[in-house]
Amino acid sequence: MKIIKHAQSCLEVLTKKANFLIDPGTYVFEDEGKSVNEFSHIDAIIITHPHYDHFDEKNIQELCSIKDVAVFAPSDALLSIKCDNSHEVRDGEHLEFNGAKLVFSQSKHGPLPNGKSAPDVIGVKINDGANSIYSPGDSLYLNTDSGTDVIAVPISGTVTMDADEGAKQVEKLSPRFAIPIHFDNPAYPADPKIFAQKLKNSRTEARVLSWGEYITL
Repeated sequence: MKIIKHAQSCLEVLTKKANFLIDPGTYVFEDEGKSVNEFSHIDAIIITHPHYDHFDEKNIQELCSIKDVAVFAPSDALLSIKCDNSHEVRDGEHLEFNGAKLVFSQSKHGPLPNGKSAPDVIGVKINDGANSIYSPGDSLYLNTDSGTDVIAVPISGTVTMDADEGAKQVEKLSPRFAIPIHFDNPAYPADPKIFAQKLKNSRTEARVLSWGEYITL
């Protein structure tokens, strides 16, 4: 399994069974400068919730027009796109895709600064039979089991947990690796080095990745 960090909360998860793209939002294409063609190898897109920094409707729609990519997302996100191979996901759902197991679980989005209602968020765990990764999307807690190899941890402290809260939850779950996400949004910046420092003496190795950097399991 190869896990590539992209802007904000976007992760590219490449396995021998299938290639996944989690939460490709506007920052991936506008700030990081990625093009849709660079994701033509992706087999499935997973959307945790329909906020623009996790869900770029235009580019996801374009990718669907290039190839028969599967889209797994909550119902409110699927209203905005027309992809033939779309699947609504709910809390507690277990699916199999190209031999990889997908487990979807409820997350909890923090209050929005503008006072609007926070959306429902569905996190995902991908298990390729050898390794697993869990990404909660925007969440105040981590909803996965202690057998997960890699956990992506949102640390902005605005609409998600902060670095200290994230580190404490990671210590309880003891994954092999923790990858901080949701810290490079200019509206909600956070220092991932603080998160890594808090896990320095734990059983989990924190990996702070810049755009395009990756880890291989």
